[in-house]
Amino acid sequence: MNSLLKRIALTSLALPLLSGLAIDPAIADGWVRIYTNRTFNYVTYVHKNSIQRQGAIRYFWVHLALTEDGSLAAVQSIPVAGINLYYSADCQSKLVRLRTLEAYDPQGRLLKQENLGDRASLEVMTTDTPETRGLVRYVCGR
Repeated sequence: MNSLLKRIALTSLALPLLSGLAIDPAIADGWVRIYTNRTFNYVTYVHKNSIQRQGAIRYFWVHLALTEDGSLAAVQSIPVAGINLYYSADCQSKLVRLRTLEAYDPQGRLLKQENLGDRASLEVMTTDTPETRGLVRYVCGR
């Protein structure tokens, strides 16, 4: 996995399937804004209807969307304008696993998809940023 995409995925801790990035996630049914990162110009959303609970475990989708022109990363020199991430998180032991990563271009076309399933490593959930704190509170509070 591209190291920048991995860093965004793991730092964000938690990013649902939009039919295309032309739909503003803020108005799409079920999306909740968690945090706006003004330094890197993106917004983090969690899809409230995607949260599946199995005991202490939560499965959920997160979406990262650009707030202005630019890119979150690049896939084969094509700018990435949106990223969807599917996670499982153990709210009791504070561990998280990235299960799927999808990267989209500015027109909403899928550039890359990685289905990691159980192959991805378990990471410790951090709450040292407003973004990760918000995600942990929202997802584990459901």
